[in-house]
Amino acid sequence: VSAFRIFCEEMDKTVSEAMKLSGRVQNLIGTKLKELEKPGKEGPLADARAELAKLKPRIGKALGVLESLKKQGAVEKRNFQKAEETERNAYIQARAKKEGAAFTKPASDKVQAVEETAKAVEEAAKPFLALAEAEQAKFATPVALSEAVTAAMQHCSESVKAAQDCIAEQQALLPKGELKGALLDAKKELARLHAKADEAKRKTAVTASAVRKACTKVVSAARVLAAAALRGEMTNKSLSLEKLFMEIVTPGDERISEAAFCKYLSGLPGQEFQPEHLALLCRDLETGGLGRRKLFEFLQQYFEVAKPIAITSEFEISKGKSLRKAELGEVLEVLEGPKTDEKLGMARVKARSLNDNLEGWITLKGNQGTPFLKEKPKPYYTTCKNEVVLSRDIRGAEEVRKLRLDEVLELLEGPKKETFEPAMRVRAKAALDAKMGWLTTTDKFGVVCAEADGKQYTCTAAIAMTDNVDIKACKVLRKLAVGELFVAVEGPIEEAEAGVTRIKGRALKDEVVGWITMKGNAGTVYAEVSSKHYSIIKEVPLQRSKASTSETFRMLAQGEAVEVMEGPMQLTFAPEIRVRCRALTDGVEGWVTVDDTVRLWSPHYTCKKAVPMQDSLGLEGATLVRQVEVGERLDMVEGPTEEGGELRIKATARKDNSVGWVTVRDKDGNRLLTS
Repeated sequence: VSAFRIFCEEMDKTVSEAMKLSGRVQNLIGTKLKELEKPGKEGPLADARAELAKLKPRIGKALGVLESLKKQGAVEKRNFQKAEETERNAYIQARAKKEGAAFTKPASDKVQAVEETAKAVEEAAKPFLALAEAEQAKFATPVALSEAVTAAMQHCSESVKAAQDCIAEQQALLPKGELKGALLDAKKELARLHAKADEAKRKTAVTASAVRKACTKVVSAARVLAAAALRGEMTNKSLSLEKLFMEIVTPGDERISEAAFCKYLSGLPGQEFQPEHLALLCRDLETGGLGRRKLFEFLQQYFEVAKPIAITSEFEISKGKSLRKAELGEVLEVLEGPKTDEKLGMARVKARSLNDNLEGWITLKGNQGTPFLKEKPKPYYTTCKNEVVLSRDIRGAEEVRKLRLDEVLELLEGPKKETFEPAMRVRAKAALDAKMGWLTTTDKFGVVCAEADGKQYTCTAAIAMTDNVDIKACKVLRKLAVGELFVAVEGPIEEAEAGVTRIKGRALKDEVVGWITMKGNAGTVYAEVSSKHYSIIKEVPLQRSKASTSETFRMLAQGEAVEVMEGPMQLTFAPEIRVRCRALTDGVEGWVTVDDTVRLWSPHYTCKKAVPMQDSLGLEGATLVRQVEVGERLDMVEGPTEEGGELRIKATARKDNSVGWVTVRDKDGNRLLTS
């Protein structure tokens, strides 16, 4: 029993007794007043009644005080009980809070660390991102800032992981089943802390993305200036791309290092570059230094004509003359520039048309913003099968070499539409082996492969072939049968004394050469020129059908004879789209036809079947970099190269910038990557 309870009981007892006593006194006064109502108004009893009347208000007041005291006591008791209950609950809550904090405190500390590292990321990026968009491209130290942001991001990512791991551990420690009170609050708090960590991670990712975007603007501005400067240097020194590469690269190296790239550009006369802008550009072009392909790709800028515009002879429009109009869709290679005509406010480039190799100046965009040219990737082609013919000229009459499957071709000129004359075909029988088939006498390029040259003779009667022109002093070599063919070698010669005409010929049957009497002294004709027999002038295939692409039986050699059985017949050809290209494998140049055997190619690949990325071209002993998954995008750095029966490329994975060698086509011809 508490002292307060004892006090309250004694107080209640005292007040109750006082109220009872006061009530009895009040009743007694009331009784006496009634008894004293009858006596007169004067005398001792009247005085007593007056005294009692005075006491009545006093006792009433005392009772009121006691009643108020009783009520006040009740209120105070309730207040005390509430205070006591509050104090008791506060203790329970403090104990529950302490119990819940055991689950949330470690996670809360980790999340606080996350927020601090996230703030560090924002502070690191602030000097760059606080600039206006136009000023960001001029920011002097984007590399140092980007590296600082990357380091802060790494620290933040580690903090987020530590926080999330801690939260997961604390959540696992909570009792299973339905939670109440502090434990339920702890569960909710852990979920809130997880959300805070996620939000901090999201904000830092947004900041890092903004830094990358700003760096892209720096690179874009540096790219234009650096490319124009290098093209200008090539023009001034008459350098080819290969010679420029050799000027920049450190002797003994196969790739241009970042230091060599920055040093060369910084040393060009009349050029001012921020060192970190060049470093950022070099890293953007290719990780680990610039190879030939990337440097060439960087400088070989191409545009497609979006709106017809004049090509002029000079940079300044007012001083030059119009060479011709660039047509819609025409492809141009930039040779110099871009340069801005300050008077007209227009950017112009010197370019070469791939249609006809015309060089001249052309406007990129009008002073009102009208685009005349739109940039496009450097055009490449690839072969879709083996044995594609690379020709020396546009007409394709002379073969340079056969292209293999998946060879990559760099476009140099074209596409151009080429039309052809009809070819002439005949069905004939070969004199050598009596093989029947179709052959081309005049091809689509106008080249004569076989003709009736007046030297083919057929025997109309059996006649002897002799070893001497003198019919009286000769020896018979053999007898020619009716219908047998021979080719005139010498003659014909008329022998007046004998009255005969003789000709020296080579029998097609057995290659025996001798003299044959064409016309006897009685006028008998033994051999005559055959209009149905053709001589093979140029090696040509003997084929199954009239179509020039049909199966070949055999090749007819130069000097062979054939007997025409049908024809000549005309064979027409559809126009072809021809391009002049350079094979990347060996640098050989020539013309190919763009059809189902040759298609456009891109150095960007998509993984169609999971394939290992390895550290070397050779398969034997190669170390795995990582597995490339289906759907991943890769950008080619080197290749394509045949290795061990597989087609391989060195590529950068867009997902994580990992670099290595991957197989495009395996030994069985299965394609693992497509471009």
